[in-house]
Amino acid sequence: MPLGRLGLAANALEAFLDESGTNPETPVLSVAGCYAQHNQWLDFKRLWEPHSGTFHAKDGDGKFGKLVECFIEAKINSMLVTVSKEKYKRYANAHLKTAIGNPYAACTLLCAATICGNVLPRPVAFVLESGQPNLTFVKQLLEQMMGAGYPDWRISAVASARKEEFIELQCADFVSHISSSYDKRWMGELFEHKILQHAHLTQDNLEYISYVSTQVFRQAKAMRKAIERNK
Repeated sequence: MPLGRLGLAANALEAFLDESGTNPETPVLSVAGCYAQHNQWLDFKRLWEPHSGTFHAKDGDGKFGKLVECFIEAKINSMLVTVSKEKYKRYANAHLKTAIGNPYAACTLLCAATICGNVLPRPVAFVLESGQPNLTFVKQLLEQMMGAGYPDWRISAVASARKEEFIELQCADFVSHISSSYDKRWMGELFEHKILQHAHLTQDNLEYISYVSTQVFRQAKAMRKAIERNK
């Protein structure tokens, strides 16, 4: 499917996000975002398409070497965000969960924010893998950031798609998979070539964000009460 059919800006960098680890037996939730300029993605597709087939990372390890070669040659960058699902459940308070939602949403928003920060002042067009948990909420939140006066969130478009529609999503599928399966060989390869950045949501991060969320909720509640009193 051409990018234009999803309304992506031609002058924007393009980022493709996918996750791994939503299954109950996997302790860590991983969200990966792979991003590059449009001409770099064209180079990647030219290199990878003859080998891709119906690639899915969970059973495509025989092609990992070729995929990494294509990453390197096309100069595709990637951002990986991870969180322990048990720690998110334990240390993200009710206010944070109300504001953000599940671990997928938290990791996806941090991944998108980091990509935006990495490429400022260039805008970014995001494509999220379809069928993910809490996808609708995340899309709506990212769309609200478009043109809403957030200088660190230069978002030009947001869309969702299946891997069959965008071969670029196979990159994010690969990065999120090697994270959730703790494949140190291929993660090391990406780190060595400086095309992978990683952020992990720790207990301290979750407790701090939870604290901030509570303060925001309290301030909003106080403002509502003040407005009611002054009516």
